[in-house]
Amino acid sequence: MERVTMEELEVKRRVADEFKNWALLEEIFWRHKSKELWLKEGNKNTRFLYKMANSRKRRNFLEKLRINGALLEGENNIKEGVTNAFHLLLSEMRKWWPSIKRLVFNSLSPAVAVDVELPFFEGDFFSCPVYVVKNLGFG
Repeated sequence: MERVTMEELEVKRRVADEFKNWALLEEIFWRHKSKELWLKEGNKNTRFLYKMANSRKRRNFLEKLRINGALLEGENNIKEGVTNAFHLLLSEMRKWWPSIKRLVFNSLSPAVAVDVELPFFEGDFFSCPVYVVKNLGFG
């Protein structure tokens, strides 16, 4: 078995370092080359994503809108018409507004209503959701 001299070890180390350096330079070269290609040709998804965005934009665009019988065109006219229509709906008292007079709601019994007014403690707080689910039928 032959012994490796110090000179041979030094040569091996230099060769290994030089190889690492060349490998790093090659990696950098290919990284730059792929970036250059990407910039020149673009990402394959870019065209698809732009088509989808433009498609959604066209689909969500209102060219004309009829409000209360009036045909409105143009973005500003449509915005103003919608704003005025909702303002009119919400500011006038109309006969068709829903009423809650005939609706039946669940209510607490007098005994439970008194318990609601009592101060509560930490133990009561943690048992409260269980009480609500069991007694008021939420589960």
